[in-house]
Parts: sequence; structure tokens; C-alpha cells
Amino acid sequence: MEKRILVGFDGSERSLRAVDYVGFMFKGREDVHIEVLYLMSPLPPIPKEQNISLRRKLYQQKERLEKERRKKAEEILEKAKDVLIRKGIPENRFSVESEFQKVGKARDLLTRAEKGHAFDAVVVGRRGLGTITKMFAGSVSIELVEMPKEIPVVVVGNLVEKKKVLIAVDDSENSLKAVDYASFILGNDPEVEFTLFSALPSIQSILGEGISCEIDALEECYQSDEEREMNDFFGRASEVFAKAGVPRERVKTKIKKKSFNVAKDIFEEARTGGYGTVVLGRKGKTGIKSIVIGSVSLKSLALIEDRAVWIVG
Repeated sequence: MEKRILVGFDGSERSLRAVDYVGFMFKGREDVHIEVLYLMSPLPPIPKEQNISLRRKLYQQKERLEKERRKKAEEILEKAKDVLIRKGIPENRFSVESEFQKVGKARDLLTRAEKGHAFDAVVVGRRGLGTITKMFAGSVSIELVEMPKEIPVVVVGNLVEKKKVLIAVDDSENSLKAVDYASFILGNDPEVEFTLFSALPSIQSILGEGISCEIDALEECYQSDEEREMNDFFGRASEVFAKAGVPRERVKTKIKKKSFNVAKDIFEEARTGGYGTVVLGRKGKTGIKSIVIGSVSLKSLALIEDRAVWIVG
């Protein structure tokens, strides 16, 4: 089954890194087609109240502007073509397109991606981030992530040179969907290595300050239960990978116990483990355990600036 990847491209360095990433990750894949889309600035409307002579002149000017913008789009898209060709992607496995922006870049990208269920992921470059409250201010990437859509979004930071994939999970069905998606998109590449990583929040981080002296015993019991549930989840995830044809030796598991900051622990694991890609879920558990996936995805995304981050589900 062919996988189709849509890359939002504007000619900037960050969008070139996004193109470089898909070229690197999908080189040699005959089952993947990449489309690079450049959204041109919309043309101003022609006022209806003008006389015929003036309207004709305005239409002529609009046609001239359209021609100029299409020519500029072709020149900009040549950069993307060059990157993909240098990465070894044959020209029959990718296409470059341009169209005028209609509503907004993020919404237009998703509309194109979702039309006829044509694409399996939308890939964009990221801007530099400041504080959590300012992160992605006005950027296409945060709009894509925050829209209530099912299509996965990939936000690319610096150039990625390793095919190690970290999948941050809890034991929810949504995490299992993220595993299923990652195995579907990347499982066919024998160079890709997966690690399922779970940070188990400390019960102190859930209950807060001022708890009783019995907390140590309670913590031990809680961590034991959570670890058992995660190991059960890893077993189910292994079945998903097996169905996708991913050999057991390409999948590892890791648990971080007594976590006080799950987003930071995901970031540290990505950094110290040398992962090029991190997969996070949009949604996680509900209730008191809704700690790992969903509630910390944006925080993790803000911290993990120099890798590719997939937001799934």
C-alpha cells in the first residue's frame, strides 16, 4: 500500500530541512510518494464597483501578478526538487505543486491532505521557540498540531541523520494507535530502529505536597502497578509491530520510573539516546493518569527542537 507524504514548503531554511528529512527517511522506499506544496500569497479581489475600463486594467494587473507569483513558485520549488534528488529520491516518487492560499496555510495544507484521504502525514519545518507561552506564536506548525484533526503532523527541527525512532507511550489505546501508525509508515525500512519509552509519573507529582508519611509505600505500590500495565502494553505493541513485518530485534522498550517531569524525561531520552525522530500522541488517558501522552505533547514539542517530532492521533 502506497504511503503519501505532504510537505508544506515556503523556500525557507526550516522548510528545506523538512524536505531533507523526508528525503532521508524515505530514500529507497518504493511504497512512498512525496508531494511538496508551495502556497502562494492570495491575489487581491477586483472591486465590483469600478467602471468597465478600470476593471479591465485591474484584471490585466491581476493576471500579471499571478504569472509572476507562479514563476516565483517554480523557482522556489526547484530548491525542494534539488534536495530530494540529492537525497536519492527518484523523480517518479515525488511531485512539486503550487496553489494560491485560500483560507490560511495550516488549514489549506490540512484540506489538501484530507481531501479523499489522499495523504498519511503533513510535514513542516519549525520556527525557533521561546517560552511555552510564546511557542509557535503565529506559526503554521502549532496551528496544524492544535487543529482537531486525525491526520499526523511532523514538525522538523534541525537536519536529522539517524533513523532511530522514539515512541513515547502510556498504556492507552491512543498510544497503541501511534505505534500502529509508526509501524505502518516506517516499518518497511530495515534501517529504522524503534524504542517504546514510557515515563511513569511519580505519585507525588500527581497528589502534590502535604501527603502522608505513608507515601513511600504508596509510591512503590503505584509504580509496581504502572510498570505491570506498561509491560502488558509493550506486549500488545509487539504484536502490532509483528503484524507490520517489523522484526523483534528492531524494537526495544524502556521505562523511566518516578518521573516528576514527563516532558523533560522524553526530551532527555531523545537527546541521550541519539534519536532522530520522536513520536508523540495528541491524546492519552483520561482522568488522573492523563499525564504522559496528550497533556505533555506540546511541552515535549517545545523542548525537542533539534529533531523531527511526529504528533499522531
